[in-house]
Amino acid sequence: MNIFTKKFIKYSSMFYMLRNKLPSSCLRNIYYAFVHPHILYGIEIYANMCSTYLKPLNVLVNKLSRTLQNCWLQTPVAQLYWEYQTLPVNQLFILQILTLVHTFFYHNNELPEIYREYFVINSTVHSHSTRQKSDLHIYSV
Repeated sequence: MNIFTKKFIKYSSMFYMLRNKLPSSCLRNIYYAFVHPHILYGIEIYANMCSTYLKPLNVLVNKLSRTLQNCWLQTPVAQLYWEYQTLPVNQLFILQILTLVHTFFYHNNELPEIYREYFVINSTVHSHSTRQKSDLHIYSV
């Protein structure tokens, strides 16, 4: 998380200076150009950790959103995400995982080669005709 925090701290000072000089549509585009791609890159890996490790990233993203939207500290976080039509980091993680699973089932040829056999379907594990034969196989520990 250290790479994100350093980068986002630099952005916060730049965004603070820009927030009164540019229209809100430009500030939204700046968010989607500079912040959002960094959050999404590798989120399937780094967001699958304890929430205490993600808290600094959440705090910084909320701060950047408040700065760009020129909102008070008391502004609800849900309103910030609603205005920019995005999701918090933990919900973006769930969305990306669901998108990966959907792509695995319905557009497998569009996945990178490493992910094409990433999931195992129940029908490949056993030959019984069950109701869950097309579901993902979950290994028990």
